[in-house]
Amino acid sequence: MTDPTAAVNLAPGQYVLYFDQPIESPTIGLEEELSSADARLRVFPNPAAGSIFIHSDGTEDELSLEWLDMQARVLSASRHDASTGQTGPVSIQELPNGLYMLRISGDHTHETHKILIQH
Repeated sequence: MTDPTAAVNLAPGQYVLYFDQPIESPTIGLEEELSSADARLRVFPNPAAGSIFIHSDGTEDELSLEWLDMQARVLSASRHDASTGQTGPVSIQELPNGLYMLRISGDHTHETHKILIQH
């Protein structure tokens, strides 16, 4: 595009970037970096329907769970035995469909996981 006043018609959700200098890489993107090596807990299934399970490395006796909406408001909180390395099933029936953050805390663990609920 050479005319900065020209109209640009884009479909909903479509974005186009224009540069006044050549770029070295033809690929530009956004990426969420996930590091499973740092995670001590595994939450499944995801997406979830009726309940979730949490597997840990067995170093926690108890886990605190907080469900947050995407505005970081705490919707519910509970405590669960984790001494066997598995917690669950943890019911999610009271949460409507949507994307949530599950904040999990223990004596040695503090993690937040994104969970998609689809009943």
